[in-house]
Amino acid sequence: TRTHTLTHSLANTLTHTHTHIHAKRPTSTRARTHKTEAHIAPIRSAMSLMDMEFEAVLDMSNQQLDGIGVGFEIDPSLEEVDLTATRTRRIQNLDHCHNLKKLCLRQNLIPKIEGLESCTQLVYLDLYDNQIRHLEGLHNAKLLRYLDLSFNRIREIEGLESCDQIEELYLIRNKISEVKNLDHMARLRTLELGSEQASNHPRT
Repeated sequence: TRTHTLTHSLANTLTHTHTHIHAKRPTSTRARTHKTEAHIAPIRSAMSLMDMEFEAVLDMSNQQLDGIGVGFEIDPSLEEVDLTATRTRRIQNLDHCHNLKKLCLRQNLIPKIEGLESCTQLVYLDLYDNQIRHLEGLHNAKLLRYLDLSFNRIREIEGLESCDQIEELYLIRNKISEVKNLDHMARLRTLELGSEQASNHPRT
């Protein structure tokens, strides 16, 4: 029996930290300097997944945008894109981002998970605090290890059949009444539901 972390506290989610390199339009890829070993060392702790960093980074967080890739260029070599709190309403214009590994779209107005079909290298997806109602659009995200969908409107855990590499799954403050469809996630070690503990957890 696998042990999952179920918590009634929002602390872990609300204290996620990200390094911001604010960019003005037009913007370009910027490099973060850190040891090369950080890319190849195995990631063992929850904090290391949250703090994953990459070399080719686009950070336009806390700017009001007309849309992803509207009025600014998204370089195909990008490994990380952070568009936190940009009033983004749709996931789009990422078809050429085959190297994208980390995508942060926290605190936006996104109603649907879409436009990620070409992002097959994605390992980290943060959609905290949006307007998402259904878990979908992740059938090509087979390498995904971290998924945060807290503070959305999701009622059912579904659409994750291809995501068997997930290690951390955050679903705090949704409308989920039953935890199911997770048996294929052999590497799942953190599952957070917050104060709304589901009525049935088949793996505990």
